[in-house]
Amino acid sequence: MEIPVLKAERFEVKARPDFAAKRVTLVFTGTLDESVKLRAVSTYLFNSKGDFAETALDLSGVSAISSAGVREWISLLALVGEAGLRWRFSSLSEIFLERANLFPDLLGRPRAAVSVVAAPYYCAKCDDRPVFEQRIAELRFDGAEPLLPSHSCARCGGKLEFDELASDYFKLFRSS
Repeated sequence: MEIPVLKAERFEVKARPDFAAKRVTLVFTGTLDESVKLRAVSTYLFNSKGDFAETALDLSGVSAISSAGVREWISLLALVGEAGLRWRFSSLSEIFLERANLFPDLLGRPRAAVSVVAAPYYCAKCDDRPVFEQRIAELRFDGAEPLLPSHSCARCGGKLEFDELASDYFKLFRSS
């Protein structure tokens, strides 16, 4: 069951409650910009505070974030934190992780746990850019460099290369 929490022109938030497990997943999709006011999300969380022991934030569908969106997001996390609500990130999109690397407060203060992030790869032969899920619990480092799994291109079978500077892309997770 999905419950609409917020609907803006190019952005929406839906809740997937699991009352038996006392858990809710909030699914964010679209462009987080000046047209989005996240107060509806905090209102939903405050009104259901006793219903859920855990809140998971799924940001895998966030496709863009403006500077106004960054401010709105940080304001939401501050409100939720002041109310004593706890959350974790079940999934981060590539763009959200890129912004969090610039503005670490996007992951909360103190930083909330992250389960999965989007990991972009590239096939030079096919000019294809598939994105895979990278579980943070499975991420290992050799110094500053993450040891990433290898993937093959679905079209040509060739080896894919990670399409970002891996040490920068995963820097928030070095000490995790």
